[in-house]
Amino acid sequence: MASLSAAIMAHPSRGAFVEELRDQLDREIPVSWDVEGPPSPDKEKRWRVGSAAWRMHGYSDWHMVIQDDTTVCGDLLAGLEKALDYVPDEIGLVQPYVGKNRPLGQHFVALAGQAERAGATWIQHRSLCWGVAIIARTATIENMIGWCSKRVSLTYDSRVGRYYRDALGQHTWYTWPSLVDHRNGPSLVGHGPGRVAHKPHLGSALELAWDGPVIRDRVPIRPGRQHPMRPTRPITRRPV
Repeated sequence: MASLSAAIMAHPSRGAFVEELRDQLDREIPVSWDVEGPPSPDKEKRWRVGSAAWRMHGYSDWHMVIQDDTTVCGDLLAGLEKALDYVPDEIGLVQPYVGKNRPLGQHFVALAGQAERAGATWIQHRSLCWGVAIIARTATIENMIGWCSKRVSLTYDSRVGRYYRDALGQHTWYTWPSLVDHRNGPSLVGHGPGRVAHKPHLGSALELAWDGPVIRDRVPIRPGRQHPMRPTRPITRRPV
C-alpha cells in the first residue's frame, strides 16, 4: 500500500481550527506556522509557509499539505493511502476536493454529474484548481519547490498546479467523492464565499472503493515552450 505523510499550513489566528483539524485526523502531523505577522494575501509570504509544509514530508511515497480551514472525513490519511494505490505512475498530483466555486465551478458541475452517473471514483483534469488540500509524489517535491519559488507572480496553489501541468505535462486526479471540505467562514486572503465541496464524504474514507471509472476532462494540456510535455504511459490502476 502507498504511504502518505502530511502537514498543515496555518496562521496563528486560526489556532483553534488547527487543533480541531488535528483532532479529526487519524494520526499526528506537523504544522507549518506563518510567523510573519497578521494574515495577508502576500503571495511570497504564503509561498514560504506552504513550501515549508511541503518540506515536512517523511520517507513516504506521497505527501499532503492541508490548509488550516479544512474539515476532513474520518480516517482520511489511512483512506487516502488505500486510494493512492490506484493512481497511475504518470500522475504526480492528487486532490481530495472537488469544489463548486471558482475557478472552474460550472465546468466541474458537468464533470461531477458525469462522475455520479458513471459511479466513478476519480476525475482527471488538466489542472489543479483548489488549494485546500494537495497531495504530491514525494520524489517530485524538491524540484517542484525550486521551480515554484521562481514564479513570484503566482499564488501558492497556482504555482504547485502549474509545475505538474506545465513543467511535467501531468494531469491532476481528483477523488470522487470529496474527502475534505472548507469550513464556513471568511478567507484570510480575500477569496469570496461559496467555497464548498461537491459531494463531501461524511463517513470513513476506509469504507470507499477506488477501482471505479475515471472521468477524464477532454481539454488537452498545452505546455509552455520551455517546459514541453513528457510522454505518458497508458493509464492502469493497481489493486490494493
